[in-house]
Amino acid sequence: MPTTQSTEDPRSVKRGAHMSAVALGPDGPALKNPERPRVSTQADVLVQVQAAGLCRTDLYVASGELEAPAGMILGHEAAGIVCTDKPIGARSSSGLRAGTMVGIDPRIPRIPCGTCAGCSGTLNAKPGDCHHPKQLGLDVDGLFAEFAVLPAQCLHPIDAHVSPLRAAYLEPVAAAMGALNAGLTHEDVGIIAGSGRIAELTARVLEYSGLPRPRILATESLGDSIPSGTLDFVIDAGLSSDGALAHMTGALRRGGTLVLKSRAASPRSFVPADWVAREINVAARAYGSFEHAARAVADEQLVLEDLFGAPRPLSEFEQVFASACDAENVKQFFQISRTPRVH
Repeated sequence: MPTTQSTEDPRSVKRGAHMSAVALGPDGPALKNPERPRVSTQADVLVQVQAAGLCRTDLYVASGELEAPAGMILGHEAAGIVCTDKPIGARSSSGLRAGTMVGIDPRIPRIPCGTCAGCSGTLNAKPGDCHHPKQLGLDVDGLFAEFAVLPAQCLHPIDAHVSPLRAAYLEPVAAAMGALNAGLTHEDVGIIAGSGRIAELTARVLEYSGLPRPRILATESLGDSIPSGTLDFVIDAGLSSDGALAHMTGALRRGGTLVLKSRAASPRSFVPADWVAREINVAARAYGSFEHAARAVADEQLVLEDLFGAPRPLSEFEQVFASACDAENVKQFFQISRTPRVH
């Protein structure tokens, strides 16, 4: 996928046209004017980005805690408008046409890592089943930009009445829905360990999906608030310290389930003997169904707007990053385009 080359439909954009974007500079994020990307294969789609959200991963990349290529455009949570009439393959039969609002799955399965067992077909792995597909804003150019060229399979149609901010929240909602695949039941008693919007979003998504809403407790206070060994599950909403896993698993009963959701940039330690002795189940879940998440963000019964900060233009990227570093109670957004260009 040509994410760092020129990028727009040649029938509608002059060669050499540029766009605004927030990219990784030598000292952190910086406003750049790269060439617009071009659609070059039948599998790719040109999207005009309308809104993009900033998350912890973006902060880790910007600070250097996660390594990324120099000059890469940041961002992996966004929504936009399909703005090309070029053929777009099989997805055209499922509603992905010019003018369609789309949310984005940041994983790029068409760009394999090339080194894992899935890529090499060894160790009984299925060839082509890459264990570490490239991700937007981490391995390839991301979505803090006016335009992006993306594989059609990464795009999920969103109802036209949905606001761009809700549509851009597709990825966090899909991530929260990963907990639905951890085997939790209506009878289970558990908590969400963490704080801020991610913990709150996870609680709302579970409740929206028909499960009882769990309590949200700060990780460090679990020992004081929960009797040891009493919970059926603990959902991780932020591994804030190296002792976080011990706090979480200490609250679990024998055979309880630890649902790992967050992606700390630095290692976290645990005591294997304790986990083995108490037969702790570990369910690491990255995402639930993006199709389910697309329906959820279109449903006003899932309340989201109070988790959103006021969107700012790309030119105010320094304030957006600073606000995200200061507090995690609301999502910081870029408002990138108000008027879609459908060619």
